[in-house]
Amino acid sequence: MRTYKFRAFDRRIGKMIQTGIQFNNTTMELNSTPDLILMQFTGLLDKKGKEIYGGDILEVVERRLTYIVEVFWDKNSAMFQVRCEKPHKDYGYLFEFIPDEFDKIRLEIIGNIYENEDLIK
Repeated sequence: MRTYKFRAFDRRIGKMIQTGIQFNNTTMELNSTPDLILMQFTGLLDKKGKEIYGGDILEVVERRLTYIVEVFWDKNSAMFQVRCEKPHKDYGYLFEFIPDEFDKIRLEIIGNIYENEDLIK
């Protein structure tokens, strides 16, 4: 069964914080403010065992190629995807974040879009 976890970036203090999210039957309650930006756990871990969340910036090493990518939730396709700073040889700038395909690829979290946006520019 998939684990649903969230973290949040607090714009007021400029840091990641623990969230106060609860699941009650089919609804979710959140004690939040407009200054909180929620990020959902993808269900995947990087090569060091760290949880990968939407908004994370990853270094992806595939064979001899290295890509810097941003993980995001695509509402239209209802899945996590990654956006590259340069086109991937097979997928272009966007591709699906599918666990089975990433088993052979080394992923490492190097930051997130809120605290390290310079990594993706």
